[in-house]
Order: sequence, then structure tokens, then C-alpha cells
Amino acid sequence: MGELIVYNQNKIFGYILQVLDDFVKIINDQNCITKVRLSEIDKKIVLDKRNLITHDAGGHVLLVDDVVKVVDGYNKGKKGIIKNI
Repeated sequence: MGELIVYNQNKIFGYILQVLDDFVKIINDQNCITKVRLSEIDKKIVLDKRNLITHDAGGHVLLVDDVVKVVDGYNKGKKGIIKNI
């Protein structure tokens, strides 16, 4: 869980949300949650998480393990920790 993978003959990226018996539940690069069989996974992508950064809507730098607060949408007001970028 929490790993970035490539599947479907190295065509689609996905982030593993849940590991089940014969498959994993992922969110793919089209922002859709789907199930992928373990045999369909081509490889795991290993990244050095210490050097990854992103920016929020205000241009502030965000890192892994930073705490963020949702300011708009369905989850407005909730807080969470950045686990992966």
C-alpha cells in the first residue's frame, strides 16, 4: 500500500490504496479508482521521497509528511498528512 506502480503493459500509472487477496485497489493517472490484478502489475516505481516537492494553489512548497487543510470542496475543513507526491 502507498506505492506507485505501472500496469497495463507500461501504459498506466497508479497509486496503491488497498491491497486485497488477488488484486489491489488503485487510483490511476486519470484520477479513477479501479481494481488491478497482481499479475497485471508491470513494475513498482521507486522514488526518493525526501527530494520530492509540489506547490499548493497559493504557490507554497509542500513536502511529504506536511500537514495540509482542505479549503474547498466536499472535504472542506479536513486535515491530512501528505504521504506521497
